Amino acid sequence: MPEKKSTVKICAGRACSGRFSDFVAERAEQEITSKNLDVKIERCACQGLCDRGPIVILDGETKTYVDPVEMGKLLKKFPEKK
Repeated sequence: MPEKKSTVKICAGRACSGRFSDFVAERAEQEITSKNLDVKIERCACQGLCDRGPIVILDGETKTYVDPVEMGKLLKKFPEKK
């Protein structure tokens, strides 16, 4: 049975977008592509944590106040594709 692919969800709600979640998503895409990580990235609807954005959800674990540098650090825990 194949392993379940990890998922990174980045909030695309108005408040998170206003706090530059697009840059966080861009950094995630760059890291996933350049390091060939086995991760699926998705944009998601508002998570209701608007005052703590940008919000990123890593395999169900919610992270708050994520900036592009932090996004790069968070992705280090994911394996490369086999």
